[in-house]
Amino acid sequence: MGFSLLNLFGHSAAGPTDRVNVLFLSGPKQEVELQLRIYISVIALVLSLTFEAIDLYIPSRSLLRFRKHYLEEKRKEWREKLTADIRISIMYARRRWYTCWLFLRVFEWTWNDGFEHPNEHADANLWMCDRQGACGRAFRTGRPQSVYFDGGRPSTFAERWLFRNEFRLSGWQLRRTAHLKAVISIPILERSDELSPSFKSVGVINLDTSSASGAETLRRNEQQLADYFMRFGKILAALRL
Repeated sequence: MGFSLLNLFGHSAAGPTDRVNVLFLSGPKQEVELQLRIYISVIALVLSLTFEAIDLYIPSRSLLRFRKHYLEEKRKEWREKLTADIRISIMYARRRWYTCWLFLRVFEWTWNDGFEHPNEHADANLWMCDRQGACGRAFRTGRPQSVYFDGGRPSTFAERWLFRNEFRLSGWQLRRTAHLKAVISIPILERSDELSPSFKSVGVINLDTSSASGAETLRRNEQQLADYFMRFGKILAALRL
């Protein structure tokens, strides 16, 4: 019960009020003892948090590398099913601080293919939330959604600038997506581990095109593509960070 950390520094004979000097601390022994315990506790906490962060960071980086290489390999398989003018993008839904982590989820672009020239690329990494577009509708409903732009685009002031269009897009989002002829958005569903499992949406896989031939390909194979990517979405849900 009489143990003191200061005994390790040769101050075992000092009384509680005797003045001692240890490292950068100086003062009555009982005060220096308290300060020393606080500093050691803080250092121990910082080291513990550092090692915890390292333990989380290294596996997450390994998972990112694995996901990247895995998707690049799957791209070869997908291109056998899709023509070159059909683009693919994978997005996960995240809560962000600027939405107060509550009201909206923002889609984070994780991977895409087909956005290089000669395909359109103006909408690559376009900011979208879960209340916008076919992707937002697929995310909220948990069901594949398809859109084919055969008619005109939003033209009135309210439609273009007050989000009064079918997909609640802003004017600059409409401009960057004006080239699209067709979109199929497939939800990425995460399965719970319970004996009676439930499912929740964690992201979307988008297939889109700016060509009439690509739109016809998507229309003709819509159900098969939706079924295929729904099954693959289970793997993508497991690769989410």
